[in-house]
Amino acid sequence: MDVNRRSYWEVRVVSEAESSEATQVGRCEGKVKWFSDPKGYGFIVRENDSDIFVHHSAIKMDGFRTLNEGDYVMYDLMESPKGLQASNVSPKEAQ
Repeated sequence: MDVNRRSYWEVRVVSEAESSEATQVGRCEGKVKWFSDPKGYGFIVRENDSDIFVHHSAIKMDGFRTLNEGDYVMYDLMESPKGLQASNVSPKEAQ
């Protein structure tokens, strides 16, 4: 992947303009499909098997923000011009 293109994508994801264009669809539960620390993004799988983009800036935790493959998370589902993405991502509390 072209590094400049990836940087452009990352900047667009966290930009004020794009976040103001995003519309919240609802609060959801999913499982982390994969997350790349070097790239700063990954995907969450919904119950209907669709993939949801997640950027490290959407993870709600102190310190280094990352997700582990297979972990269950809660998140706000947002619809943006680029498609569906996760926001306010946090680990699912054990029951």
